[in-house]
Amino acid sequence: MARRTNEARGRTVKLVPTWSTMFSLETAGNALLPSPDARIMPTTFDQWLTEQR
Repeated sequence: MARRTNEARGRTVKLVPTWSTMFSLETAGNALLPSPDARIMPTTFDQWLTEQR
């Protein structure tokens, strides 16, 4: 997602994914998932990305 967002904004960056900080693959868990009481909006990532240009 970060790579696609940067490309849509005309930015060229080299992204190097790493888990070598205090967060490891084991601690990643469901950190990027919505909570049970989250309000889910109908906008998809692709729709949002189109608007970034």
